[in-house]
Amino acid sequence: MALPFVTDSRRLTGASLVLPVPGAILEVTAPTELKTKLRVHWRHLVKKLLVRVGWGDALVISRDQGPSQILAISAPIDGLLSATHITEWAWEAALTKLKLADASSLSDATDDMLGRIAREARPGLAALYRAANLRHIPVLLSENELSLGEGTNARVYSFDDLPEPSEIAWRPKRHRVPTVLVTGTNGKTTTVRLLARMLGGGGQTVGFCSTDFVQIGAEILQRDDYSGPTGARMVLRHPNTEIAVLEVARGGMLRRGLQVIDADVGIVTNVANDHLGENGIHTLMQLAEAKFTIVRGLAAGAPVVVNADDEHCRTYARKLSHPICWFGFARPSASITRGRAPRAGLVYLDQHHICVELAGEVRYVLNDVRDCPLSFRGGARYNVANILAATAAAVMLGTPVAAITEALAQFGQHPLDNPGRANLYHINGANVLLDYGHNPDGIAAILDAAAALPHKRLLIGVGLPGDRSDDAAREVGARVAAANATLVIVKELSDYLRGRPEGQLSGILRASLKSHGHPEKKTNYLRTDAELVDRALAWLKPGDLAVLFLHENVAQLSELLLARAGL
Repeated sequence: MALPFVTDSRRLTGASLVLPVPGAILEVTAPTELKTKLRVHWRHLVKKLLVRVGWGDALVISRDQGPSQILAISAPIDGLLSATHITEWAWEAALTKLKLADASSLSDATDDMLGRIAREARPGLAALYRAANLRHIPVLLSENELSLGEGTNARVYSFDDLPEPSEIAWRPKRHRVPTVLVTGTNGKTTTVRLLARMLGGGGQTVGFCSTDFVQIGAEILQRDDYSGPTGARMVLRHPNTEIAVLEVARGGMLRRGLQVIDADVGIVTNVANDHLGENGIHTLMQLAEAKFTIVRGLAAGAPVVVNADDEHCRTYARKLSHPICWFGFARPSASITRGRAPRAGLVYLDQHHICVELAGEVRYVLNDVRDCPLSFRGGARYNVANILAATAAAVMLGTPVAAITEALAQFGQHPLDNPGRANLYHINGANVLLDYGHNPDGIAAILDAAAALPHKRLLIGVGLPGDRSDDAAREVGARVAAANATLVIVKELSDYLRGRPEGQLSGILRASLKSHGHPEKKTNYLRTDAELVDRALAWLKPGDLAVLFLHENVAQLSELLLARAGL
């Protein structure tokens, strides 16, 4: 039976927003008049049960996130499922205190939980996990496997065939590949790909995971959204990986926690309105805190690359103790960089040139950003920010300057450098600009870049996945209406409804277009991205521009556009 007010109960296999170690989390939405009492009762009852089952030293966290509350406990690695039952019983018992449920007694709950813990227990797994952590050996966990070491030294073991700690040759297992964690609302994938190109130019085999695929060197292993724990494991367990760049999405961190410890550099590109209302995150500052969870995966003293032009990044970063390398369009001022954290460096534009300053007053000048293909002659400001972020991380890793400047000069010349992200195709005298834009800020950034491209007529094809909010759809409608397009095509994204009724979110988007002055006669409606591409190609005439925000079958549709462009 569903517990009142509970929205989610899950295991955390790594450090997370609220816990520095694995555990379990319960998300609830208790009414305002009850939430404080229920949280107090929950803490008291869960501590009682934890003592009874022998977990008295577990961390207990309860946080009020406004509309929702987060309740969490730490737990042994072989007791995470049992931990979810412990948090749930304590919540039901708290409700019982207010006569809103009828929980079992503490004595009965103790017997039940001890049984669950015994059935779930894997002493061999727990012992191996502890032994690896004591030696700071990288450990990666999946549903039925554990791996020790990374890259060439990674070894994967089934839970049913785990070695004893005494059987492991621990010294070789110390092998750890240099790793960068990349997060933020927009620009993650582009930053990952550009940084991978820079690092590859330094002579190492780079493994990276992103929203679109996992790639090791020049080989794409799997196509899909691999910006979570599965992608990180694929990269770090691959024998050819010599350096890793991992896209770390908000969802993976909140739902499962971080897979990585002791990473070498973290990047937070920006914080913008996206996914608010999910997983206990309701405000932009809460979202900033969620993004900066990557700091829990960094080694002591490892630098964090932070966007100095982003208000929420600035505010949160000043609380950090890790060194910060700030990046921005202008040289970040002393008032921006002042805070607890020491300054690792600055990366910024000076007369359009990329400038780098390191601690100790070392300063050098790199490419003119207008000569970087990714920047659209400097007009794509969002990509200029991605360029600065990737450059900062490469500098922090000690990448040769020649490798950085060469990547900046070349990356973005061909759509396959950065598939699905601001790809420009020249087709029969017209232009098609393809992007993955999936939230208001990302879509607005692409429309700003498109405005700088010459065109006679403008077509915009847009849609949103169903997990975006109504307000996000209204804002996208306003941004698209302001572009004054000749034709707007709203697409349904039937494969991405994510629980919404068909037509609901697209209807909100069309209503917003109309309310912000875009004529209904200039708005069409289609169901799929494939239909959108076909319609756009049929509509285009020489001198026109089509801006297409694609989400379905992007690889195949990109190949179609490449063929039509003769590439």
